[in-house]
Amino acid sequence: MNIPINIFLSTEIFTMPFAHAVGLVLHEWLHIYGGDGSKEFTYALTDFIKLILSDKQLIKKTEQFKKEWEIMTKEIIDQNIDK
Repeated sequence: MNIPINIFLSTEIFTMPFAHAVGLVLHEWLHIYGGDGSKEFTYALTDFIKLILSDKQLIKKTEQFKKEWEIMTKEIIDQNIDK
């Protein structure tokens, strides 16, 4: 069974630094396994961190993702300042 997962985030996330935004999204997404403090959530978070850190290609791509994020967030911030 494929259950759609929705994560509701503030638009403020699009003005956050890359690492903070990614950490927040991944944290919220992993709640599909349990609430803060539950062993299921903790295990999922630990396993996901290990998975990310063991993927050398993903680590290399992260710098490009960060650059793209910084361009996007600057545009969003600049648009909001001009209003």
